[in-house]
Amino acid sequence: MNSSTTYLTMKNKFAVISIILSIVIIGCIINLNLEIAALYKAAGGKKIALFGLTEMQFFYKYYFLIPGIIGLVLAIKSYSKELKEFSFFTIVLSIISIVAIFLRLWVYFVQR
Repeated sequence: MNSSTTYLTMKNKFAVISIILSIVIIGCIINLNLEIAALYKAAGGKKIALFGLTEMQFFYKYYFLIPGIIGLVLAIKSYSKELKEFSFFTIVLSIISIVAIFLRLWVYFVQR
């Protein structure tokens, strides 16, 4: 193996790690939002009015930013002209996983 193929192989490893991190983060965030939606459905009257306080119990979801940012850094580091589409996919998936942390997705899981 020459040095250029070794370099591409290392970049591919970074990309795969980034994809795995992003998928795990998205799965965890969806699971958290399903839990919040279940709590909202079970809440009644005054609890719905003050549901923001209940939602604050899930503040730890922001800790998912750490692996999300690591995944984004790895995705950017894995960028190569030879694998342009794959590299673009890893970067976009990492950004989606970071943005999903800040979105209140549970609102879309609740039927009104």
